[in-house]
Amino acid sequence: MAKKDFSNVSMGNVYSAIAEATSEADQVQTTQESQPAKRGRKPRITHDISDNTSSTQTDGNGLRINMKFDDDIASYIRTMARVSGLTMTDFCNVALRQHMKDHEELYQKAIEFRNSL
Repeated sequence: MAKKDFSNVSMGNVYSAIAEATSEADQVQTTQESQPAKRGRKPRITHDISDNTSSTQTDGNGLRINMKFDDDIASYIRTMARVSGLTMTDFCNVALRQHMKDHEELYQKAIEFRNSL
C-alpha cells in the first residue's frame, strides 16, 4: 500500500484549532480540584457539583479504604445512593452514622474496654 501524500494539506486551521482547544483546556484545568487523578480516574470538576449538596458530602480528609461488598449489598448501596441523590460513599457514611447513633452506648463501652487494655 502506497503512502498518502499530505504535503498539500493546509495545517493553519489545525494549529489554530489545537491552540483554541488548549486554551479552553487550561480554563477547565483551573476549575478542577488540586488533587491529581489516580489510576486513570477522571478528576472531579467543581462546576459539576450542584449547589445543593448534602452536608454529608466527603471533603477528602477522611480515611480511605478499599472494601469488597457482596453483589446484593453493592447493588443495594448503588441503587439507594442514586435514589437518595448521594454518592455511594456518602450513602454509606449516612447509614453508618445512623448505626453509630443507634448503638452509641455499646460503642462507648467498646472504646472503654479497648482503652483499658
